[in-house]
Amino acid sequence: MSLWTGKHAVIKKNGVVVTQCTNWKLDVNSALLDATSQNTDWKTQGAGINDWKGSFELIFDTGITEHLAIQAAIVAATGATMLTDMIFYVDGAGAHKSYSGNVWINTISYSAPVNDLVKAAVTFTGDGALTFTA
Repeated sequence: MSLWTGKHAVIKKNGVVVTQCTNWKLDVNSALLDATSQNTDWKTQGAGINDWKGSFELIFDTGITEHLAIQAAIVAATGATMLTDMIFYVDGAGAHKSYSGNVWINTISYSAPVNDLVKAAVTFTGDGALTFTA
């Protein structure tokens, strides 16, 4: 059995590690289409379209280029910008087990408690296929 721990998980954007990430989450969904006909007691389903989305949290630092690029993807005067080549490693950046794809940033929520570091919670939606590399 191969178990993974979050302490080795890493996000990369265009080949560069997004530092000070404290956690990330991916949700992969497959929509089911109702194919139930009349005069039946059981529902039947058909395959629909897949999609993916997720979130991550950063200890926000305006001195880190990747943090500014993520922020600019939603704050840009021209509207949202797609971030390409996002890779979510489950077992460290030097390893091979990862999910990758392009994302649109949906929200960035900043928190600045008096007794803690400033953090940015980011939610995103995948654009196109999510690829798993073993």
